[in-house]
Amino acid sequence: MLHDAGATETEVQAYLERWGLLAPDMAAHVIRFLQAPTSRTYIITYLAGRELTRAYVGADVARLGHLLTEQVRVGELLAAGGDITPP
Repeated sequence: MLHDAGATETEVQAYLERWGLLAPDMAAHVIRFLQAPTSRTYIITYLAGRELTRAYVGADVARLGHLLTEQVRVGELLAAGGDITPP
């Protein structure tokens, strides 16, 4: 929207808050990243990572501890998450 459709920052922020379910401060943070030339593709890793880790951890506190203290490869996250398709 911001780069291809010529949307304003205000329009993009409103879109992210409504459809991305982001808090206003997080939506503003996303927009800052989108505007940085070296970060345009990097920003999607946040959303994909959140979905992968959420699926991996679920409600399992032990898995959360493992995720925070051990190296967990993307393949493990995908295997545990089932049919997760990152955005």
